[in-house]
Amino acid sequence: MIIGISKNIDNRFFQFIGKNIIPIMGTHYILIEKLYKILRLGSGDKSFIILFLVVLLVEIPWIYLYEKYIPFLLEKKLDNLLIS
Repeated sequence: MIIGISKNIDNRFFQFIGKNIIPIMGTHYILIEKLYKILRLGSGDKSFIILFLVVLLVEIPWIYLYEKYIPFLLEKKLDNLLIS
């Protein structure tokens, strides 16, 4: 039943996250560690929600930079980067 429901949901955000889960998983901990020190957040629930939202907002442009300038790290074709 859950699989059937999820197939009917057309959400571009979740499709974007699913397509780019490898760079997200590779960089999110680094961002969390750095942002936690920069923002000097406490240990409450509100702090973790704020940290989650900030990491999410930083990850989205980060992924676009990955796709545009270093797609070979994501195992994408290099056709547009090769100079002939």
